[in-house]
Amino acid sequence: MKRLTCNCIFLLAGLCVSMAYAQDLSLEKDYPLKPVPFNRVKLQDQFWLPRLQIQAETTVPHALRETEPAVERLRLCAAFQKTGEGPLPQPHRFISSDLFKVMEGAAYTLMIRSNP
Repeated sequence: MKRLTCNCIFLLAGLCVSMAYAQDLSLEKDYPLKPVPFNRVKLQDQFWLPRLQIQAETTVPHALRETEPAVERLRLCAAFQKTGEGPLPQPHRFISSDLFKVMEGAAYTLMIRSNP
């Protein structure tokens, strides 16, 4: 019984591998486009290019200013962890995650358009 189960498992594993390989080959023939990194894409249109410029010049700086309370909360937590003294901020469900989302957006914007 164990031998039959082992044989079935090996047969199924072999089928899965061969199906995955066959699918990769068919995708190469049917889909001639190849992915490129997003920071190598250059937009020259009149819709998205102005939107990205506004995002870099206005939206990201505004979002960073709006997340200042989250930065201050992290400073308070770091000071408390280091010394064991001082005020701790009240728990808040979204404030840290919003900061990380804004930081991610700023990083993506800087990858597209550097700003020394």
